[in-house]
Amino acid sequence: MIISLDYDGTLVDSYSIIPLIYEKIREELNLYEGFTEAMLAVEDLGDYFGIFERGKWRNS
Repeated sequence: MIISLDYDGTLVDSYSIIPLIYEKIREELNLYEGFTEAMLAVEDLGDYFGIFERGKWRNS
């Protein structure tokens, strides 16, 4: 089992190691080449659209 936690820079600078985490997951699970780049694109889209902003998760 692989568990990955991202603290959004609150406790640690997790953004600098995100590519390494995805690459480790790719290697451990023997996933296809390009997995890391695809997941980084998902991260970028999530940031762009504000998906990771906790305030938007609550029902209004």
